[in-house]
Amino acid sequence: MPLLAVTRHADAGIPFVGDDRRGGELAAAHLLDRGHTDIAVIAGPAHATTATDRVAGFRSALDAAGVPLPPERIVQSTFEVDGGIAAGSDLGSQSPPRAIFTVSDTIAIGVMGVARDLGLRIPDDLALVGYNDIPVVAQLLSR
Repeated sequence: MPLLAVTRHADAGIPFVGDDRRGGELAAAHLLDRGHTDIAVIAGPAHATTATDRVAGFRSALDAAGVPLPPERIVQSTFEVDGGIAAGSDLGSQSPPRAIFTVSDTIAIGVMGVARDLGLRIPDDLALVGYNDIPVVAQLLSR
């Protein structure tokens, strides 16, 4: 039986469709094009190839631009809103970054709540890039 994975891959030799690495590169380019250099990443779960590929692409683009991404600016999380809240709180307890890339929109929603609680305005005080373009995010950002 033919098998094709969509957006997920494994080392089992199964063909797959998706380019999460390129998506991470595009997210980094977006932040870099806007002059951001104090950037953090909420990386999702380490076992998910979608998350690790997005982070790898993001890091690759930052490396190519000569922008450092210190280890303390990379925080693992779940893909859920609660993961974004926990990771955003962790980053907020440090010197908060000026920009954050999250590997999913649901993580970004959690970060939005933390930013609000810290009195930070998006995008004025904190640039935030999520991944997936789920419809609820557009509703949260409408003014």
